[in-house]
Amino acid sequence: MSESGKYEPPEATAEDCGHMVARSALGAIPFGGQAAIELFQTVVQPPLQKRQREWMEEVAKGLQELEEQQKCIVEELKDNDSFIDTVLQASTAAMRSSQREKREALRNAVLNSALPNPPDDSHQQIFIGFVNSFSPLHLRLLVFLDDPSTWYRQHEKTPPRRPPDTLWQLVVDAFPDLEPEEVLCERITKDLHESGLLIASSLRTKVSRFPFFPKKPREGQSGYRFADDLPGDSTAIYSGSPTSLREWTTGLGRQFLAYITAPLHTE
Repeated sequence: MSESGKYEPPEATAEDCGHMVARSALGAIPFGGQAAIELFQTVVQPPLQKRQREWMEEVAKGLQELEEQQKCIVEELKDNDSFIDTVLQASTAAMRSSQREKREALRNAVLNSALPNPPDDSHQQIFIGFVNSFSPLHLRLLVFLDDPSTWYRQHEKTPPRRPPDTLWQLVVDAFPDLEPEEVLCERITKDLHESGLLIASSLRTKVSRFPFFPKKPREGQSGYRFADDLPGDSTAIYSGSPTSLREWTTGLGRQFLAYITAPLHTE
């Protein structure tokens, strides 16, 4: 096989077996089973095959780029059971979604699993489960709330001059299109909080009511009352004025975002 085709994806996967089973079941339908099979082949099968092919190509291309950047040795991955488990779980989730954000996050999870010292198996399975169950809006809000200041800078936008009293005011400033979706965004925030990824459990609560975790070590600081790095709404007192532009993710939330962020860099 040529070097360019070294990591070409295979033509068949477990998904094909699923199609065969479905077709067999359709064929067992009395009076019209063959017509049902033809409908399945015409309407359902081609998009699934296209989705499958695109997914395998995206993963294969990413692995090849990682190897070119000397971040992994692809040949060794076939003996890595943890990596294979991750590929299977991520592939199953990718086949169920046409949403670009989710498929990109799943691809990045696979690539990060190929690197030395990835998260342990439990974290990897949980993180892929999050991507599978979350909507793109879950991921969009989590990325924004992880570091609003950096988000504004990267998107070349100016943060609000008057610090918002609530996170909802900040979210609407960053995403005006979400203004009619307050109830939905509130539900998503609770999902992220209950998953242990976000400190905030509500976008409507005043910013000053949430725990504050300064980046600097505790030693030598004054004016802080520290809270544990867990989701919660306990009141925290700290020097300076409350700000909605702080980081709102928990330690687990930051690990999750790192895991679904592309590890590839242009040299």
